[in-house]
Amino acid sequence: MTAACQKETIDPNPPIPPSPIPVDTSGIDSTYSLQQQTWVLDAYKIQEFGSITPVGDTLYFTTNTQYQYNGQTATYSFYTVSSSYNLTLNGTLLGNLSGAIYEYNIVNGIITGIKFNDITPGGSQQYYYLWMHKLN
Repeated sequence: MTAACQKETIDPNPPIPPSPIPVDTSGIDSTYSLQQQTWVLDAYKIQEFGSITPVGDTLYFTTNTQYQYNGQTATYSFYTVSSSYNLTLNGTLLGNLSGAIYEYNIVNGIITGIKFNDITPGGSQQYYYLWMHKLN
């Protein structure tokens, strides 16, 4: 007896549907929000050896991503990073600034000489120290 060879047709596996993109929510903290708060930029200092320059600029945070800087609408971001919060303010008189603030600053409504870096594309790449307080 001889065995006859037959070609077996194998159907390919269907493609695996894509999985949803994982989203990292560890940096999102809904405990604190700047929305509907008004802060005043009281003063700033350019790097270590600059003198403190008084100003009186008003920052009104209208949403979780937009604020008004002296009446001009700009964007900002506010999110947790380790044991602090990152606050990035776009469109200030000093450029786009980003720095770490702490729960104490948010709860007590005061920022005293905290370092913010200029992250403006093509900007000075300097850093500034800011003094601010919350009005409401």
